[in-house]
Amino acid sequence: MVNVPAEKAVKTVDFPRFGLCSYSDADIFVFPWGLPGFEHLRSFIIVQLESQDRVVWLQSLEDV
Repeated sequence: MVNVPAEKAVKTVDFPRFGLCSYSDADIFVFPWGLPGFEHLRSFIIVQLESQDRVVWLQSLEDV
């Protein structure tokens, strides 16, 4: 078994809107005070769909 650093370990989450998405700790954007209108949410990842190559989505990891 190979030890993978935590920031490189791949995690998978199933979002209702985007389906299965994989990310590592290095992909997480943390907003310590949240975002306007979403102050209770702090951790986000960027999701880009193949069908929408010019659009990126900011998806909360806490509101799954």
